[in-house]
Amino acid sequence: MNWEKIKSWILAGLVALSILLFWNLVTFQQNYDFISQNNYIKEVNICEKREIKDLIFPNKIVVQTKDGAYEGTENIAHIKPVMEKIREWTFYDFQEQEQNKDLFQKGNRQEMVFLKFPDIVPFDLLKSLFNIEARRLPTGTFQYMIVNPGELEENEGTIYFSSADFQFLVKSRVRHPHMKDFSEVVSGFRKKAIPYLSYEKKDGSRLFVPENQVRLNDYQYYPKYYDLRLFINALFSDPSFVTRNGNRYTDVSSVLDDYPDMRKLVFVNTTVTLDSSMSAGDVLQGSIQFVNGHSGWTDHYYYSGINQSSREVSYQLYLDDFPAINENGLSRITLVTGKNGVYSYQRPYFSLDISFNPGNRTYTLSSGRDVLDYLLERKSPEIENVDDIIIGYQLVKNSDDPLIQFIPSWFYRLEDHFVPVTEEELGGER
Repeated sequence: MNWEKIKSWILAGLVALSILLFWNLVTFQQNYDFISQNNYIKEVNICEKREIKDLIFPNKIVVQTKDGAYEGTENIAHIKPVMEKIREWTFYDFQEQEQNKDLFQKGNRQEMVFLKFPDIVPFDLLKSLFNIEARRLPTGTFQYMIVNPGELEENEGTIYFSSADFQFLVKSRVRHPHMKDFSEVVSGFRKKAIPYLSYEKKDGSRLFVPENQVRLNDYQYYPKYYDLRLFINALFSDPSFVTRNGNRYTDVSSVLDDYPDMRKLVFVNTTVTLDSSMSAGDVLQGSIQFVNGHSGWTDHYYYSGINQSSREVSYQLYLDDFPAINENGLSRITLVTGKNGVYSYQRPYFSLDISFNPGNRTYTLSSGRDVLDYLLERKSPEIENVDDIIIGYQLVKNSDDPLIQFIPSWFYRLEDHFVPVTEEELGGER
């Protein structure tokens, strides 16, 4: 082989290598662009992520004193320190107890601390809420945690989990090097607490209500509006396939309806299969993971309730440590969770930004006793159907007013619906 042929072979090899390198470069860039686009869609961060323990708190803590009186609060800022102390404990040795209503009845002259959750909490979420040392957890749900300070020793004690009607009871042992510190926390709590009433319904459940008049200030806020495109990018699998028709956005399998006057959206994914066999724990966890997927916690939201038949979970907006209620869903995030994802998602796409209330006003609400008497006198709803009576704020948003108003009010709860009780209905004055 002469020198000219060798040079020809070398030149041909270099050309082939150049073509191969160019092809790899092109295909690598194509793959890189595809991955980057997918990651952008999946990594939309609208605001914040939250853990389960950041979202599930009692909505009331009530202390039954040794003389049979009740003191409590619905202020989340006063509730959190008690929960944080309990979260220092280690829970173990869970035992289901026989029905023992005498343990918590009114005539029992022992100090009891009732931590009431707004709705049922599944036992299988306990490891996300507390320090648990147990291979097996009880099945089912609870709505109360109950602590008898007299059963807390130097470094061990007992705590109870109960259903709303006190028919189902689970006892757990707890330990902590400084268990007696809880008594100091309760003492500090009682200094901020107000007198409460306890009304026992026929099924054994209780309505804990502030006994006297309640004074709260009103508020006004300028909202921060989020770009709807953020939610479109977060909720649709590929936003490039989304088409718009008026205020409706759709792709092959999902639809998002925008309500611009209210700044509210409703998203439905028809590919998600609804499964009635899903546990309440899986439904709750699925809803939280979904919102965390786009960092969608835009304000102070807390777990409000779960409908076990429809698999609907709701999270309520809080303002100044009390729940804000709006009949159009502007103060609530609601999700229906299915077997392979979230089927529907309703929420506002604004948050509270700047407080502006030059005419700040203090409202004096009627006493809890008046509210209870008012409901007892009414034929509809029957008091037996009332799940709770709470203090909160009515969120008022008008399309022609940039300010959102928050007006103090009483509410009673029927399943997952809050109904305001006006001072006019109670015969009082604001």
